[in-house]
Amino acid sequence: MTFAANGEHMDDGKKSICIISFSPIYRDGRVLRQIKYLSTYYRLSVIGYGQPPSDWVNHANVKWYSVEVPNPEDHQTESLNKKRYMSQYSISKLNHTWIVKLLLPAAKKLKVLLSYSLLGLGRFHPWFYEVWYWRQKYRLKSLQYAVQSGCHAFHANDWEALPIAAKAARRCQSKLVFDAHEYAPLELENRCYWKLLFRPTVIYFIKKYASQVNASATVAPVISERYKKEFELDAVVILNTPESEHLPVRQLDFHHIRLVHHGGAIRDRRLEKLIETLALCDQRFSLHFILLENDMRYLKELTNLARDRTPGRVTFHEPVAPGEIVKNISEYDIGFCLIAPTNYNYLISLPNKFFDYIMAGLAICIGPSPSMAEIVHQYGLGCVAPSFVPRDIATMLNELTSQRLSEMQRASREASRQLCAEKEMKKLVELYDHII
Repeated sequence: MTFAANGEHMDDGKKSICIISFSPIYRDGRVLRQIKYLSTYYRLSVIGYGQPPSDWVNHANVKWYSVEVPNPEDHQTESLNKKRYMSQYSISKLNHTWIVKLLLPAAKKLKVLLSYSLLGLGRFHPWFYEVWYWRQKYRLKSLQYAVQSGCHAFHANDWEALPIAAKAARRCQSKLVFDAHEYAPLELENRCYWKLLFRPTVIYFIKKYASQVNASATVAPVISERYKKEFELDAVVILNTPESEHLPVRQLDFHHIRLVHHGGAIRDRRLEKLIETLALCDQRFSLHFILLENDMRYLKELTNLARDRTPGRVTFHEPVAPGEIVKNISEYDIGFCLIAPTNYNYLISLPNKFFDYIMAGLAICIGPSPSMAEIVHQYGLGCVAPSFVPRDIATMLNELTSQRLSEMQRASREASRQLCAEKEMKKLVELYDHII
């Protein structure tokens, strides 16, 4: 298959898939793996934020459609989208006249009020949900790109992409795949405004298109069971595992044990608990953060807390690209995967970082998170604290012996042969082989 001048696929016998993801794809590990493995067998059209990563520029099997990052006031994930907004619509790009300075805050407030009003009215009639969703230019543009691609299947990453993928699939008489990732209706249930306004919206759109979905996927068994029970979606579990890497075994220095945590600087994850835990640990422990700057104010708070509570024992490193994470963190000893259960998805999470630590051959330290704990116990690759209280976690770490730590690291290396992208993404390829 080749691409016509207008971007549409021309028929050369190979099937095509349109992947839609409203995320910064250059650092979205799950979507990047989808692109890599599916592009081996299918022609792809990818719709998402920003320009393609360097690996996919001018790739013969991948056509890239970039859409503008939305304004944060029109989105439900405020901390992440503030970063997206400020990176693309820097205040320095605005016309600094007194009119702009005076009117811009008022305009933003009006947009927020309009969005929230539409969502609130959606409880009385779903027409308002539709107005709220389709009033965004980037969604309309994405639908245009999707239909233009003329693909044989449309792959919606997360609920926000589902209406677009569903409409495009219907117009093109194609298949529809919904990768729900986590459990969308409870994404930010700990925030009252989200629970009141966005949760009913998410439920409405999933229910509306569930019957059209030909296949679905998610990241954990418990989430798959819940989608089956509540939406009759039979989701395949595809774990967020990285590609296999053959890394040298590091010699353990039991007198200098280095904990590492990578991911987003997101307040809901209560990363300050990691610092509080370290303050109660023996001096041989140090903590290394590799954090995305999702929330600069929160990141500054963490830096100040580390300086005050654990001077000289916490280091903040620059984030690295998804493909470099495993090699980067293999220099450490313990993957500190403590995620406070501030909402349902955090409670039952099986995040990218958890599997990154395993692939890097690290011992794992977690709280009583049931999905992660099941794998830790199954493979014997880490320790599970009895609670998320820093003192309980610190006590567990202080009691680790050199032999036990070495055994857990060895178990991680062995488990990584099973918990890898090669095995998990094979499920996705087989899913598409079956439906198209």
